[in-house]
Amino acid sequence: MGFPDVRLLGLYGIGGIGKSTIGKAIYNSISCKFDGISFLTCVREGSIPQLQKILLMNITGEINKNLDNVDEGINKIKEKLLQKKNYYNTRDKHLLVVHGVDAIYEVPGLDFEESMHLFSLHAFKQRFPMEANVELSRYIVDYTAGLPLLLKVLGILLYGKTTSEWESLLDKLKCRPMKEIHNALLMSINKLDYEALSLFLDITCFLKGEGREFVSRILGRRAEQVITRLYDMSLLTFSNNKILIYPLVQQMGQEILCQEWPRNLENWSRLWRLEDVYHTLCQNKVNYVY
Repeated sequence: MGFPDVRLLGLYGIGGIGKSTIGKAIYNSISCKFDGISFLTCVREGSIPQLQKILLMNITGEINKNLDNVDEGINKIKEKLLQKKNYYNTRDKHLLVVHGVDAIYEVPGLDFEESMHLFSLHAFKQRFPMEANVELSRYIVDYTAGLPLLLKVLGILLYGKTTSEWESLLDKLKCRPMKEIHNALLMSINKLDYEALSLFLDITCFLKGEGREFVSRILGRRAEQVITRLYDMSLLTFSNNKILIYPLVQQMGQEILCQEWPRNLENWSRLWRLEDVYHTLCQNKVNYVY
């Protein structure tokens, strides 16, 4: 705010981190200062002409029934958006960069205290967990790695449940993430090409916590480029130049491998659990090693 020209602001981060929530809060706080406003959600579900019509209708109040050409829609939007502030959110930082967004903000996860507060509001309808559920609540907060969507979904799901029901759900989460967060993460992973997916799986299975230079050196000449791409897509992050991955993202990557051949370990492209390696070698079922 305060700039006389057109401004493009972008939010990026992993699915479920709260990009849309922050964007909506910004929209609500400044919308009164503009003549034309629009907040588009679920843009992946509509066609481009349909979204253009909605955007123009929200901004101008006019219904563009004959707008079926994407290029025509682009020109009309450019005309109407002159001298406007524009906010975008995405899981891919690179998209914001290539479109010349003026300011880019990475949405971080909640810290432990914030996570416990949000989870407790939904699981207990109060700011802090019940005394009998403190340890289980701590486990859930650690498991979610500060993802607001998952904290909210789990809190609602566990509200009013017994301790045994909590423990049963936690056992299931160790094997498979919640459907809501599973779908959100899968959209990002499905955008990877074969090379990027292969490197992503190597990191999730074997190289989490290793130094960036070390990983780049052992995974080949294009590894650094792919690592940067994975970071831009919020599928990994860095701390002290070490590669880190959200536990849920790592779980998703490993699940992809498990689904290849659910009952045939010898056909998996990667084995990362010692018991699986031991079982496969003892059964003499190794088809190839590379």
